[in-house]
Formats: sequence, structure tokens, C-alpha cells
Amino acid sequence: MKRDAKHGLWVFALVAMALGLQIQPTLTLGSGEVRASLSDLIGLLAAPAALWFAWKCRALWNRRDVWVAALLVAGATAVMTVSLIEAGMSSYGISGWALVKYAGWYVLVYYGLLGVLAGALAPEKALQCFLRVFVLVHALLVIAFIVAQWCGFAWPGSASPRMAGLMDNPNAFGLSLLCSLALVIGAGEQVFSHRPARFSVLLCALLAAGVLFTRSLAGLAGLAVIAVIALVAQRDFTRVFLVACLAALLYVLPWAGNSVARMAGLPVQALHDGIGRKISNPDKYAFSITARLESNARAIAMWRKDPALGAGLGAFYAKEKAAAEPGRQPLQIHNTLLWILAELGLAGALLFSALAVFAGATLVGAWRRLARVDLHASSVALAGIMVLGAWATMCMAHELLYQRIPWIILGSVFGLVLWRQPEDLKDSDSART
Repeated sequence: MKRDAKHGLWVFALVAMALGLQIQPTLTLGSGEVRASLSDLIGLLAAPAALWFAWKCRALWNRRDVWVAALLVAGATAVMTVSLIEAGMSSYGISGWALVKYAGWYVLVYYGLLGVLAGALAPEKALQCFLRVFVLVHALLVIAFIVAQWCGFAWPGSASPRMAGLMDNPNAFGLSLLCSLALVIGAGEQVFSHRPARFSVLLCALLAAGVLFTRSLAGLAGLAVIAVIALVAQRDFTRVFLVACLAALLYVLPWAGNSVARMAGLPVQALHDGIGRKISNPDKYAFSITARLESNARAIAMWRKDPALGAGLGAFYAKEKAAAEPGRQPLQIHNTLLWILAELGLAGALLFSALAVFAGATLVGAWRRLARVDLHASSVALAGIMVLGAWATMCMAHELLYQRIPWIILGSVFGLVLWRQPEDLKDSDSART
């Protein structure tokens, strides 16, 4: 195949994946819900090519850090398998929810692998197209939301002024927005080359305002984490300040437009909900802040009964469903670490925590080393640090391990960074220290 044809195929595949990641309808499977994705079909069609590209990337298997990561993933898979078997032997049995969780783990590992292969082997311009489309889709959704609310139009899939984008999950969409924001802050000069600095500032403000529109408190915490990392790493206080001011201005635009429309006598509904109301007056419904905290307390109690291996995959949701009042939807644990502790035990918590710490340490080390030899790869590593930081922060308030987007974004970051970071560079740094 000619070089231009290969480049075109890479661009087509990666752009299709960037668009497909945003289309995630929720399907019911047994007693559990599955958030499918158009990107799942694209990834399945790409499986034969992925095997070939994995063979072309075999040089990465000579790296010690790759072996460590593979062993940690294998250990986490083994713990989940044991937990699924344990659930089958318990009084709860293997529920549809447990099967969804278990199958979803393999899907996520595959998404991470696809990201690694794309980051390592995709032509630079094709990878830029993927990241540009991924970021710009989020920015356009924020603009569409502001315009819709200004004109008094209903926003599909969410209660105003929450913004779920094409997904009916504001927290998940908030995480996706944070991934886009991290890419612009960390690697914006490479992804959006030949663009003035003010374009990057405006784009960051749009994405930050989108996080505010979701009314996700965890998303707001993730936004603060990204801002802190940017200040520490880039020391550009002026840029962060400008982004914060513009984001705040964009956040009030829907209310301003709505007020103007009502004063003009147009039949629009007044906007009233906001982040402040969610903090000061949480509703007493199944998904209120109070109910989530109570469910986390029940998760800790479940873990104490079997601290080593946990109660089994899907056990918490099965117990909540059995005890739920008629007409009340049971809650899942709204803390990823507590979910792992309750269902996978201390063994699962140690393995997943080790995987997260290892990923963070690898990215920080690559960011520092590559700053001397490859500024582009170093900035991408910084974007990965921001993604990981925001993801970990939001996971403390929600169960967001099974979101596909951070897996493929971090995978592409690792693929690019590892491919451009020779092992001898790492060894020489260790020898000097």
C-alpha cells in the first residue's frame, strides 16, 4: 500500500474513533445497564490491524516499564476473575451487572492497547487529526449548549442546565471535557499548530465552562487539579487567570440570554439550577449527595466482612437491589476505591492503586527527561499527567473506572511517549543520579 493511502487510512480510522467515542447510548442487559459506543464497533473492525500493529511494536516489549505495566494489568485481571468466581459461589450469584463489569474490563484494556498502538505508530498528522477532532467536538457541544439555552431551546438528554452532550451522564461527560482540556493545556501548541495563543485560551475557557455546565462537583474538583498541575508545570499564572475569567463569563451567558428572552416576552423556561444549589440544598432522591455518602458507608461495611478478596464482583449492587424500596433505583458505589475494596478486596485495591501510581510515575519521569530532547513528546506527557490527575480525582466521588475515553487518551499518550523515549536515556539518567 502506498504511503499516502496508509496515511489516509490512519486519518479516517482515528477521526472515526474520535467521533464514535462521543456516541454512547445506554442499553439494558439483564439486570445491568451497558453504555455502548460507536467506537466499540470501530475498535472491533480494527482488531486484525491491531494485531499486526502490535507485532510491529514488539520493540516495546524489551522495555522494563512495559513489562511492569503488563504484569499489573494481568494481576488486576486475575483478581477480577477470582472475584467473579467468588460471586458465583455466593448467595447473590453472577448477576448481569457483574458480567457487564467483567467484560467491560477487557474492553478497556483493549482501548488502552489501541491508544498505545496509535500513539506509537500513527503518522504525526493523523494523530493530530484524532486529537483535534476529539477536542473540537467538545468545544462545539459547549457552544451549542450556550446557544440553545440563550434561545430557550430544550437540551436533549439532560435537565437544564446540566449538559450531558451526546451522553446522558453529566459526570462522564465532565471527565471527557477534562481530557480535552488537558490536551489543549499540555499539548495545544503541537495539536493546534499555527494557531495564535488567544485561540488556545478561548478553547480552554469553552471546555472549562462546559465542566461548569455539567454541575458535576467531582468535575469541578478535577478542573482545579488540572489548574494546579498547569501552574506548577508551566508557571503561567496569567493564562490560567484569563481562562478562569472567560470560563466564568461563558457560564453566565445562558442565564443572561434566558433573562433577555423572557423580558422580550418569548415563551422560555427560566433557568435556576446551579452548582451552588447542589451543594447547599441536595435533593433527597436516590442520587443525592446524602444518599451517595450513605451508600459509601455501606460499601465500607461490606468490605470489613471480607477485607482480603471482597464480597465478589457485582455483590454490592445485587444487595442494594434486593433491599431497595419499590420504585426506587438502587445505587452503585460512588467511589472507585471503595467499589474495588468492597467487591475485589484489598488485593484488588493494591493492584489497581499500584497501576495508577506506576502510570503517574512513568508520565512524570518521561515529562522531565523528554524536556531536554523532545519538547513535543514532553508536552504530551504533561497532558497525560493532567488526564490522570483529573480522572483519579473524579474517581473519588464516582465509579468512573469504566469510562472508555481516558483509557484510549492515556494509551495514546503512553504509546507516543514510550516510543520516543529510548531506554538508554532512562538508564543514563539513573546512572547520573
